[in-house]
Amino acid sequence: MGINGVLVFSAVTLGTPSPAEGEISVALKVENIGNLDLVVPVMHPSKGSLERREVKRTGTRYKVLHSAEGCSLLQLQPMSVYREQLLVHCTLKFCPILGDHVYSARVAKILGENIHVPLDLATPRTQWIEEEILRKMHLTEQQVPRIPLHLHLHHLLMPDCSSGTYPTHLAAPPPPYFQRTMELLHLKMKRLALIDR
Repeated sequence: MGINGVLVFSAVTLGTPSPAEGEISVALKVENIGNLDLVVPVMHPSKGSLERREVKRTGTRYKVLHSAEGCSLLQLQPMSVYREQLLVHCTLKFCPILGDHVYSARVAKILGENIHVPLDLATPRTQWIEEEILRKMHLTEQQVPRIPLHLHLHHLLMPDCSSGTYPTHLAAPPPPYFQRTMELLHLKMKRLALIDR
């Protein structure tokens, strides 16, 4: 799997991925765009770039736990470890994580349809949030830059080396701002479980 334990994250996203459960598999690399080192997807990595470790194959299992008000509560289970992987993977499913002021600019709407913005034009900037969602969150546009990233490491399961089972299970409730956002957007936390392999 690429990591020694199982990490299970919760995320509030703008939009809902389709289908509601699945796996995002894409190669990623770091590229300098506008004097910033940003993570970008590589749709057709060469064998050489993978061997030289310039590019890494990554995967994340995801599941929609609840959707409401144009937002979703996702369970994210990374199957690999790469910098900012979850942020980039969510933008690829047209559902940037709330408070992502770096990669969310890669998703836009034209005539109500989601599109991917070319990477050279999608430089980091304050996340755009629909007016209706801001109103439900009791926020103004001026407050948007201060919205924290709504990505939370909810569960950590560590295996027992001899049995291969997961006897060590650490769980942390979402922080108060995360819980408050869920209340305002009417998102309900359901019991998290490992996504079937």
